Amino acid sequence: MLVFSAGVFAMTPTEVAKSETDRFPPETTLSSGWTMRSLSGHVFHRSDLNQQAERLAAQGLVGFPAAFSLLDHREMYMRYIGVKALEKITDLRPVWYYFGSPDGTFNGDRDWAERAKKQWMKWYEKTRAK
Repeated sequence: MLVFSAGVFAMTPTEVAKSETDRFPPETTLSSGWTMRSLSGHVFHRSDLNQQAERLAAQGLVGFPAAFSLLDHREMYMRYIGVKALEKITDLRPVWYYFGSPDGTFNGDRDWAERAKKQWMKWYEKTRAK
């Protein structure tokens, strides 16, 4: 499982995948929803990713920087965790293409990721200033 400590990952994504497989063989875990494959070929279920996002979101404002930093992660599943955590923390749901690459065009929209990041960062700066 991903462990967040003061906004910093205690394990790398590779260590996470290995530790989860070692502790919970695939035949013993209950997962549901679509799957997302990492660059190394590890398969993640939506329900597992949502659980990780919930753990990060539970930190509230303190977890925001860690979640925000995931938006530019090279792994799609890590970006998904970051987005879901930010949505939970902020109650904002800007357009974000979960299966898109933040540096690429998606459905003809070149600036979708930057608009979402600006909206979340504006919320963070305003909330943190209170």
